[in-house]
Amino acid sequence: MQPTQKLFDIAEAMLTDAWEMRQSEARSKKEEMTKHLRKVEKDIETTVDRLIEATNRTVVSAYERRIQKLEEEKILLEEKSQNCLPAPGHFEDFIEHSLRFLATPWEIYKNGDLPLKQLVLRLAFSERLRYSRKSGYRTPKVSLPFKLLADAQEDKSHLVRVKGLEPPRQRRQNLNLVRLPIPPHPHAHKAPLCVSR
Repeated sequence: MQPTQKLFDIAEAMLTDAWEMRQSEARSKKEEMTKHLRKVEKDIETTVDRLIEATNRTVVSAYERRIQKLEEEKILLEEKSQNCLPAPGHFEDFIEHSLRFLATPWEIYKNGDLPLKQLVLRLAFSERLRYSRKSGYRTPKVSLPFKLLADAQEDKSHLVRVKGLEPPRQRRQNLNLVRLPIPPHPHAHKAPLCVSR
C-alpha cells in the first residue's frame, strides 16, 4: 500500500494543483460577491433617496421594507465574502498530514497508539476488515486514494497482447471446394401451402 517516491511526488503535485485551482475559484467568487455587494449598496442609496422624496405613507413603508431587505442581504454578503478564502498557511497544514499518511501508512500504524491505529484503518480501508476463522483475514477493500495510487503504480501492459486485441486470423479454406450438393427434401414440393385469412 505504500507508493513509490515518483508516484508520491506526482500525487503531491496533483494535490497542490487542486488546491491552487480551489484558491483561484474562491478568489473569483469573492470578486463576484464584492461586485454584488457594491450593487446592493448602490440600491440602498437609491432607495433611501427615493424614500426622502416620497410623501405617500404606503410608498414610504414599501421603501422601508425594501431598505430592510437590502440591508440583510448586505450583511449576509459581507459574512460570505469574509469566509470565502481559507486562512494562509492552511494548505501546508493540510497537505503535510495527508501526504505523510499516504507515504507511510504502515509506519504510522506501527508506531501509533490505539486511537491512531484505528484512524489509520478507517482511512486506509473503505470497509471493516473481515476475518474468517478458517482462512484468517479476507482481502480488504482499499480506500479510493490508495486504490488510485495502486492502479497508477501497477504495470498492466501484460494484459494486452503485442499484436492487438483481436485474435489472429487463420487461413480460411476455400469452402466452395468443400461443399457437396445437397438434394432438396423429397416432400418439399408436394406439401400444400396452408394460408389462413
